[in-house]
Formats: sequence, structure tokens, C-alpha cells
Amino acid sequence: MADTAIAITAGAGTNIDTRTESTNSNHRQVIVIGDPATNAGVAPVDATGGLTVSLAAASPGIVTVGTAGSASSQVLTVQGVASMTPVTSGGLTITQAASSTITRPADTTAYASGDFVANSVTAGSVAALQFTTLASISGGSGIMTGARIQKSTTSATNAAFRVHYFTVVPTFTSAGDNSAISTVVVASAKGYLGYVDITAMTAFSDVAWGTGAVDNSRGGIPFVAVAQIIYAIVEARGAYTPGNAEVFTVTTFALQD
Repeated sequence: MADTAIAITAGAGTNIDTRTESTNSNHRQVIVIGDPATNAGVAPVDATGGLTVSLAAASPGIVTVGTAGSASSQVLTVQGVASMTPVTSGGLTITQAASSTITRPADTTAYASGDFVANSVTAGSVAALQFTTLASISGGSGIMTGARIQKSTTSATNAAFRVHYFTVVPTFTSAGDNSAISTVVVASAKGYLGYVDITAMTAFSDVAWGTGAVDNSRGGIPFVAVAQIIYAIVEARGAYTPGNAEVFTVTTFALQD
């Protein structure tokens, strides 16, 4: 609509649209924002909501990113500057804890540093720890940040352990619990991920427990969980004398994608 200059003559001429202010009867001029040809084209203003304007998608400063729920290759234009590149962001990160247990054999034979802590002395009966909820789905990923061991006995003397993690269950050969881990665990092609050291434990009246961080300076162990499972085994890192049928509960902490 073209601009129009309106000549105003006192007592005659073109009408000026005004509203009477209710508290003092003063007249205030009405200003129309939008298309005055139709009421539907005028932007509404009120004391509570202020000015309401629907901006067109092609207006400067409007962000256009395509269809909701679908990836977009369009360049974003924000406040009239078309210089942003679309970026794909990651999903929600959730702190997750998963636990698995070992009930060791009914003996109190002391471990040496480097010995395997397992549920059986027989290789064919050894069961690895399994963490089934560190990943949200099969093939899901995340970063392990640490671990905790709680023992069913209170002894903390020489109670130092290392938890080794794999994406595939290791193979156990010739022997099991209380054997040198270097001779009875086959880790080749088992997707070895890394380890967490629990270097000391605290004794309570009923249990003992300790926590540890990952083995590297990255602050975490990245993983992709095949079939949604991460496997682990425990290695003694001191001359620890265990309890008869002692239960080890290993909890692993991770940031889950």
C-alpha cells in the first residue's frame, strides 16, 4: 500500500481513529500494524500479551531448517546473517550403573598379585561378569567412567583388584580361580576395552567396598556394546586372602549415549 499524506483541518477533514482512555477520558490515536484493509491482517496488541506478530518463513532473522524430525541441509539464516552450517548433535547422555556378581569357590586360598578371581577353579565352568544395561540398545555406545567392588566379607587387607572389560566374552583355558590370569585368559580378538583399578577398600561392619577410575588419561573408556552386553573379569592386585564363597558385586559406571 502506498504512503499517503493526510492534511488535517481543525473541525473538518479526514477522520482520525482514536480510543478514549477510560481513567481520564483522554483520546489516544490508534496505530495499525499490518494490513488495514482487513481486521485479520492487523497485529493484535494487549496489555498482557503485548504485540503479537506472525513472521513469514522468508523474513530476515527467521530460522528455516526443513521438516520437523528430518535432517536438513539448509543453511541457517539468523538475524539476517546467512553464514551458519547445520550441525548434527548427539543424543541425550545418561549416567548409568550396571552390576554383576561373582561367588568365588568355597575356600580361603590366598591370591597372589596377577591371579584370576572367578566363580570356579574349572576353566569350563568360569562365567565372566556381564553388564547388560550400560548401552541403551544392542550396538549402543557410551563411555565407562569407573567401577566399584563390594565384597561380602569385611577384610580390606591387600584388597586391591583390577576389572578388565571386553566386548566379547574371553576364553578360559586349563584352569580358573586362583590361577595366573596371564596363563588362563585368552583375550585375543575379544574386543579388549581397558581396565579399572580398585587400589584399596574400606571395611564396614558387614561388607567392604572400594571404587576406582579408568586406566587412561582420557577420563573414560569408550565402548560399543555388541548385543547390548559388556563383559568383564577380575584380577587380584595384591596378596589377598578371600572369604569362603565370598561374593564380589562389581558395579560399572558409564555415560550412555
